[in-house]
Amino acid sequence: MMMMRIMNNIIKDKKKLIKLLLIIVLLLIVSVCGIVTITKISKYNNAINSIYVSRLPYTIEYGINEQFSIEGLIIHASKNNGKVVTIDNDELIINGFDSSKGGLEQKIIVKYQNYQCSFMIKIKDEPQPTLLLVGIELETLPNKLTYKVGEWLDASGGVLIRKYNDGSESKIALINAYIYGFSNDIANTPGTYTLTVKYVEKGILAETTFEITIEE
Repeated sequence: MMMMRIMNNIIKDKKKLIKLLLIIVLLLIVSVCGIVTITKISKYNNAINSIYVSRLPYTIEYGINEQFSIEGLIIHASKNNGKVVTIDNDELIINGFDSSKGGLEQKIIVKYQNYQCSFMIKIKDEPQPTLLLVGIELETLPNKLTYKVGEWLDASGGVLIRKYNDGSESKIALINAYIYGFSNDIANTPGTYTLTVKYVEKGILAETTFEITIEE
């Protein structure tokens, strides 16, 4: 009888021990799950959901073949918990810059991890060199170079070439207003005379000459 009681007590103690162990195991499982859940929530709350340009770079207009400058650029990242942090510019990847051609607007893409944002810059045209007159010459003389006494000057048929500092040329018709040196005295006096062609552009004077003859 006594033995049976002892055995029953041992069995009861084992059951209690097993229950206690089960409770401990369950508590450990719950504790671990709680830690994992808290960690996941923390990671989610601290995760970035977007980035954006908070301040543009100091330079947003570039000349042809200029190098891109990130100086002044501020990129902010928004987190799921509502907090905003500044991204170190060294961690950014910049794409889209090309200053080989002018007169263009470009979208600059800023990447950080799996996120991106953008802003616009402009590549300016190269300043065009100032076109300046460097000289003139007569490509074609006037049709009439010999006059009778009393006839008036006629520049018809004359073609004037204008020469510029970039090596280019352009042609215009010669008119009486460009010709100097002809007068009533010359028109009524037989002889050979040198007349001057003067052309002014942007304040620059260019000259050339040609001859006419007055006959009886």
